[in-house]
Amino acid sequence: MFSTPQPATKPPAASAIHRYFIIIPVVHFYWRFVYRQAIEDNRLLIIEDLRKQLN
Repeated sequence: MFSTPQPATKPPAASAIHRYFIIIPVVHFYWRFVYRQAIEDNRLLIIEDLRKQLN
């Protein structure tokens, strides 16, 4: 059972689980620090533009 090697197209379940343990935190931190920071910067720019238009 364990003597036959797995084919390269179908990785064993452990490597798939470890792959998700790597992918999910990377996506999570990218979402938190990059994307949300860009949204905050855009909000600040929009607020400054509105203040300039009102004043």
